[in-house]
Amino acid sequence: MQCPKCNGQTEGWKCAICSSESAEHDANHKHADSDRYCTMKCKACSRADVHCSCQPVAATPTVS
Repeated sequence: MQCPKCNGQTEGWKCAICSSESAEHDANHKHADSDRYCTMKCKACSRADVHCSCQPVAATPTVS
């Protein structure tokens, strides 16, 4: 999967609020009755993707 902020690789999941980490999305980890804060973890900076501050990675062109 790719980080939506920088297009880099992701590794696991991280809560954007409390920084709890897990290997897979945890639908039971909730804040304000929602699991939407459990987001992909950017592999480069180890932050929740919504907090990623990496420079965007250039998209790899696809050959048809």
